[in-house]
Amino acid sequence: MADLQALFDAHYPDRSYLSELCDHYYCDFLSVAVLRRSQEKSVRPFAHSHAAYEFLLPLTPTPQIMQGDEVYFGRVGCVYPLQSGCRHAQAVELRDVSNCSIVVDPVFFERRLAEKGLAAQKIDHIFAVTGTLKDYLRLFEQEFRKGDPADPADLRALGGLIVSALIEGHFRPAARPPQADPASAMEEIETYID
Repeated sequence: MADLQALFDAHYPDRSYLSELCDHYYCDFLSVAVLRRSQEKSVRPFAHSHAAYEFLLPLTPTPQIMQGDEVYFGRVGCVYPLQSGCRHAQAVELRDVSNCSIVVDPVFFERRLAEKGLAAQKIDHIFAVTGTLKDYLRLFEQEFRKGDPADPADLRALGGLIVSALIEGHFRPAARPPQADPASAMEEIETYID
């Protein structure tokens, strides 16, 4: 079983962040924090590292995400993965932004990588958010919001599906549908007009 407080602390160094600025959902190996957009409250710059794997999904454009020597402008629709132990930071004070931070226990994540034949692989590049990941996150939130009647086994199952969707999105991105050849599209337009 993971250390829940270590997972919670992986989101942001100040513990009040989760209770005051976020909607927070979790099970025993996964923590999801959705930063609520606010004009009044801001998130101060920080830098840290932790053992957990973290995935940042900007819900609004997010300036200056730093990981190692890289600096990103967080784009909506992208997942920014943070490898376990990697130092990362937020360079500027943020206000009126929103993002979803998914933190996964390293033992659980590495076991799922091994089960998928991806042992010792690095999580090292930005990838697209999938509809499947969005659906699993929505279902996880709904189950968590049930409160005391929430089923811990269902939360764990949905948490496992979230982790699988992250791994699949990173290592096996869905193929893009074939694009129409611009020349053939023009020919179809001309034929239709004629």
